[in-house]
Amino acid sequence: MAASIALLARTVPPRVLRTVERVRAAGASLGHYPADAALAFLVLCTMVALLRIDASGMPSGTDHWYAYLLVALASVPLAWRRRWPFSTALVVSVAAVVYDRLPDLPSQHLQYGALIGVYTVADRGPDRVRKWVPVLCVAGLLASGLSVRDLLYGDMFPLLSLLTAYVLGCSARTRRIHAATLEARAAQLARERDLEADRAALRERERIAREMHDILGHAVSLMVVQAEAGPVVVRSDPARAEAAFDAIAGAGRDAMAQLRRLLGLLNRPGETADPDRAPQAGIDTLPDLVARVRDAGLRVEHTTEGTPRPLAGDVSLAVHRLVQESLTNTVRHARASQAWVRVTWADDRLEVAVDDDGIGAASAADRARPEGGGYGLVGLAHRVEAAGGSLVAGPRPGGRGFRVTGRFPKARPAEGGGVGVDHGGEVAAEYAKLTR
Repeated sequence: MAASIALLARTVPPRVLRTVERVRAAGASLGHYPADAALAFLVLCTMVALLRIDASGMPSGTDHWYAYLLVALASVPLAWRRRWPFSTALVVSVAAVVYDRLPDLPSQHLQYGALIGVYTVADRGPDRVRKWVPVLCVAGLLASGLSVRDLLYGDMFPLLSLLTAYVLGCSARTRRIHAATLEARAAQLARERDLEADRAALRERERIAREMHDILGHAVSLMVVQAEAGPVVVRSDPARAEAAFDAIAGAGRDAMAQLRRLLGLLNRPGETADPDRAPQAGIDTLPDLVARVRDAGLRVEHTTEGTPRPLAGDVSLAVHRLVQESLTNTVRHARASQAWVRVTWADDRLEVAVDDDGIGAASAADRARPEGGGYGLVGLAHRVEAAGGSLVAGPRPGGRGFRVTGRFPKARPAEGGGVGVDHGGEVAAEYAKLTR
């Protein structure tokens, strides 16, 4: 169908297309006036034709100029019925009443203008006027010469015609309001859908920023430490210097692999990266992470207690990032000589703790403060909470060193299931306590 329309558009001369477009634009600017003017002209022609027919239905005529004037007043104002519904209905109805009261004029079987005026008021008139339209219809019929007995027991057709026009107008108003409500609701849903898409994009950008922060922060910290140690031992201990350079290269390769996976997923939404080239970080990759930190010169002990079990991907990644961020902060800020990573599997929770023997409280502010728009402990707490856990950070018992503990209550398995989330303000409370 679209191809046929395009082919037709190519065969029509451009001048014709421009003319049609101008006509369409002009019609759109006029709104409903052309249709209402055509309706008014149709009513005028019908009522003028009835002027030429007498009461017996035989062709006749009238020489009274005021008959044509009243017919014009009862029809021509209908061209403005949508703009001024009540005024239009009042003018055409008064003209109809006056016409019916004057003698020696051909009978108008129906006052079409009055019927359309009543319909228009019921459809588009203000609420304070619409409820009085039936009363005004009865008053108009009485003013035109009908008696109460005629309305109730005699010729009820005029009254029923006006009431029918009123009911149809109310029905049209209800349908229009309902359509407008549905259109507004559809527009609102579209706006909400756009807002939700924007929020999803913002959440995705924040997730990517956290991933970039964790990957680059960890890799660069290890590389800086090794690069600083390399020149010191390059002459005295060439083997250690070579190991330092190997550690720098390994940290760089690991960061590049993880960034390639992250950027690859951005370029191919919905696809998964090649596991051989870019393994997904998680709790299973903690030994590799600890090994890289050991290569940087920090002694790290990694212990696991309890029986491991499969975890959901977001929980596994959160555990990895918790350990990674904690060890990175230890290397950066703590001036520690040793760190401990302990993973405890219990029936009702998974607990991950990272301790060091560094300067402890003195580095708490550095650990919690976002660097260059980064995340720090506060961002780490958000990541852990998003995975259904909670985070506690503060000095180790005894006063020396620092401890970061993440708890995942009833850590959910990889196949799904709900999790009770403990969203506390523990990190903020600990940070406020340390900086008093």
